[in-house]
Amino acid sequence: MTSKIPRVLALLGLVTMVGCSGPGTSLTQIWVDPTYAGGPIEKVLVIGILREDARQRVFENTLVSQFQKAGVEAVASWTVIPADKETDEETVKAAVEGRGFDSVMVSQLISVDKRQEYVPGTTYVGSYWGSPHYGYGYYPYYSSTYAVVHEPGYTIENTVVSVETNVYDVQSEMLKWAAVSETLNPHQINDAITGFGHVIIGDLIKQGLVQKKK
Repeated sequence: MTSKIPRVLALLGLVTMVGCSGPGTSLTQIWVDPTYAGGPIEKVLVIGILREDARQRVFENTLVSQFQKAGVEAVASWTVIPADKETDEETVKAAVEGRGFDSVMVSQLISVDKRQEYVPGTTYVGSYWGSPHYGYGYYPYYSSTYAVVHEPGYTIENTVVSVETNVYDVQSEMLKWAAVSETLNPHQINDAITGFGHVIIGDLIKQGLVQKKK
């Protein structure tokens, strides 16, 4: 790799995020190098750019575990790059090039946004059973009418965490896959990271950059 790895804000969870909708991660942008002719990822160094060492370890360890389940050898950067030298290009390159990695994955937070979502009102209309039965009691009359119930619209506030993830080829030092992901209302950080990893690795499998082993 030719660029230094900066310190940035925490990834996926240094703020408390609460929302009304359920959590979920999706990829909003995906790019794959159309000229890449190398093979699938065999050994990858996972780098999560975080402010706190404990958060970095959780993030990287989770992604490493998910790569391993897919049959890819993976190593967390915190195990091979000293925390006091993680922005040192020479140290990072030595950690990458001296351990047989063919790929490096780098993830960093790019935004945490509050987004308003309007949920429109709904009108429910019951069944019509025929003409009203005025002379046969209240229930036939009640059951033969239209039952109308209206629920007014309302606005909810969602928290959206956007993360940029790049995968580099070690030999050429070129970017071969990149994506921007959005995680909606991640209440539990560990669950959010797990979901993030499933989506990322799922697309790498889809693109042929990871060959999942049975």
